[in-house]
Amino acid sequence: RATPDIAAVANNTLITISINGHRYDATNATTGGVYDSTWGTSIASPLTAGIIAEIDHVLATQGDAPLGFLNPDLYTLANEEYAALASTPTTGFSLTGSYNSSLPVLPLMDVTQGQNHRYLAGFGYDLVTGWGSIDAYNYTVFFLTNTSSAPYGRLSGVSDVFTLQDLAVTSYFSNGSVNT
Repeated sequence: RATPDIAAVANNTLITISINGHRYDATNATTGGVYDSTWGTSIASPLTAGIIAEIDHVLATQGDAPLGFLNPDLYTLANEEYAALASTPTTGFSLTGSYNSSLPVLPLMDVTQGQNHRYLAGFGYDLVTGWGSIDAYNYTVFFLTNTSSAPYGRLSGVSDVFTLQDLAVTSYFSNGSVNT
């Protein structure tokens, strides 16, 4: 299939993998070695899989079913998030659209800038970034069945489980020194 559903970071990216507390350097740039760039689906696919795994973890801790095949729910939510694009016989579709404010939170982050060799990114669905990137917190909100009365769909179960408190990020230059 050659049409995108969603987008994720795909630029030259350094990653570090940690399994059961043991850190594996995905590239050797942190040890002063030759820079090994990774981009495209080599970064976007595992990043998206990790986001989905985190969402599934939150759902499991709350007693809800995992997401499973994303497309049916993804396209349903995306069509609810974005209002239909207006068009006229003389100008075609307007590339500036609007969000459907009936949703309590927006499950997707629209990517409206950028291009590939043939198409431009635009509002709503486009052939460069699909529906945009998944907002993990907001996307999770729509699949939890145990909701709280907090405003805008915030759920205490997600807040307790899905936080970034333990995330520690260190940026390194290619010579191995820390970027402060």
